[in-house]
Amino acid sequence: MGKAARNEQIKMQAATMNNISVALGVGSFLVPVLGLWQHFLRPIEPGLQMAIAVVSYFVTMFIAVVAGFVAMWLHGRAIRYLEKIED
Repeated sequence: MGKAARNEQIKMQAATMNNISVALGVGSFLVPVLGLWQHFLRPIEPGLQMAIAVVSYFVTMFIAVVAGFVAMWLHGRAIRYLEKIED
């Protein structure tokens, strides 16, 4: 495989990693926002139902934060992968 073909392969792999990181980043923002919006849309009576809703929202926030960190890591990996391009 020639140098130009290998460089294009590297660019495509880095672009794929970057696109996945953007999707994770957007999802890690939208999921908690939409969950909070849904939480305030429907009335919840105090008690067990309220406790379950609060716990599930915090679990969703935790998952969103982890997804955000994975997105940042994947973006950094894509940038480091681009350093393999040869002139």
